[in-house]
Amino acid sequence: SEVTDDALHDLMYNFSLKHCQEGDIVFTPGSETKTLYFVMDGIVEIFAEFEGHPFVIEHLHRGSIINYRNWFIDEHNMVSARF
Repeated sequence: SEVTDDALHDLMYNFSLKHCQEGDIVFTPGSETKTLYFVMDGIVEIFAEFEGHPFVIEHLHRGSIINYRNWFIDEHNMVSARF
């Protein structure tokens, strides 16, 4: 289905800037997806726990959008993200 004009308007005019420090956790598995994140600077690490240790899935850089799939289909996070 298509995104409505009202939804696009809400996206464009309801952004807020959040500054994160290195090591800050953005979200964890099972957390609700209520926020889209746009990486403006720095690197975000997407990872999962494997046998008690973090397993890095990917590194996201400036211009990346985080949580967009889960946000649109209203699913909970399956992985963790940190700066």
